[in-house]
Amino acid sequence: MSVQIKYKNTAGNLITSQQVQNLDFFDKITFVDDQIKMIESKIRRRNGSRTTISYYLSDSENKQEILNKFTDADKNQNCNISFNKQSFGEFSIWDEEVYSKEGDLRHRGKHTLDSKERIIFSCSFDLQTNQLLDRSFKSYYLGDDMIFTFTYDNDGSIITITDHEDRFGYYAALDLQQFIEEPMIQDSFFPWNDHPYYHSAYPFLPNSLTI
Repeated sequence: MSVQIKYKNTAGNLITSQQVQNLDFFDKITFVDDQIKMIESKIRRRNGSRTTISYYLSDSENKQEILNKFTDADKNQNCNISFNKQSFGEFSIWDEEVYSKEGDLRHRGKHTLDSKERIIFSCSFDLQTNQLLDRSFKSYYLGDDMIFTFTYDNDGSIITITDHEDRFGYYAALDLQQFIEEPMIQDSFFPWNDHPYYHSAYPFLPNSLTI
């Protein structure tokens, strides 16, 4: 079994263990046999620190044992459990449960990772009805850079699109009509019909190798 540790800042960029010492917010990511296993998200403040453990559960592990191990109210530490992995090509989708530092279930959802273990989709479900809630999102990356984030309503339709790099001069979120009518985007950079994965919150897991 091989174990590898990586660190990322809030922008999702890889940093060194030395750089972590000067940051108030960072992720420590553990890989086992080249598969993501755990993310420790750290927040340091003058009045104390907070840690969120995001644990990727294998079929042989017990969820309650992991919760007992990583949930700690005294340390201000809560735990998220991801399980039931499904894959298509380089993409994987996980069921997710978020627990409070007291161990109470607060949130249920799904998220999809790409080959670089970046979240390209995330959603939440109503705990009582299991219906999709609004504000699910999908992110589009070009190389290492997050370019667009699409947010969706509870029916799966697009609410807004954010241009993270401000490369097209939009400093506020766009609606879909603005986006598809912008020639700087559509002519060559992001032809809308070439990226059907982002047209709706559905499907959660890509069904094409190119998104």
